[in-house]
Amino acid sequence: MRRVLILAFVAAFVLGWAATDVMAGSQDDAVIALHAQLHPQKGGDPCVMDAVCCSDFVTQWPLFSSADVYLVVAKGNPNPGVAALSCGILYNNGEMGASTKLDQVGVDLYSWTLCTSGLEFTNSPTGDTADEWPASGGGNRITWNAQTDCQVTECGGDGVHALAGSFYVYAYSDDVFQVIENRNLEGGVYEFQVGDCTNAVSDIPWPQAAGAVGFGAGAGYNPCTAVPVQTSTWGKIKTQY
Repeated sequence: MRRVLILAFVAAFVLGWAATDVMAGSQDDAVIALHAQLHPQKGGDPCVMDAVCCSDFVTQWPLFSSADVYLVVAKGNPNPGVAALSCGILYNNGEMGASTKLDQVGVDLYSWTLCTSGLEFTNSPTGDTADEWPASGGGNRITWNAQTDCQVTECGGDGVHALAGSFYVYAYSDDVFQVIENRNLEGGVYEFQVGDCTNAVSDIPWPQAAGAVGFGAGAGYNPCTAVPVQTSTWGKIKTQY
């Protein structure tokens, strides 16, 4: 029975969350946020994030430095908990495709690490598999195992926090690394959604509930505070570590 439930939940992603058997969810207040922190030394775990709640996420980062940028569902409802998300990413000043990952312009992305117990279903803005997430413009549906790893741990007053994964990036020039809608689905459907542990799905508002990390003069955005973050100096950022 457990296997059937898990497969049904995954099928909701594969077949499309708009299917009639996918219920309206309880995560209307959730956000898909980003947090930047120093990249760990060689051998560090890319899925170990600072003990910080969403309201205090770092959303501004200096140029000519590397960072781990964490993708986190925050402000989640603990009852019934978080088990999925659907979104896209955009960087390199809006340029799309795999060629943007290592062109020494804006943000270069070196790796993506999935940090969940479930699966991911990536897509491409061009239709070419080489351009799939984590290329700029790519989309992803990410799951946790809803039966054994339902995300219910709350952080401060910011609701359930569910770490989906981390991007290892380096900033060469001003840019914004941002969460966007999942735009590359069949039929031209756009998704920006969080799923809960009962196989139910909530549409959340984009761009209000979407995080962004600004590099250099690029403006970051924290959806847990809903106030754009002003540029910080490298000295100010270093004091947080």
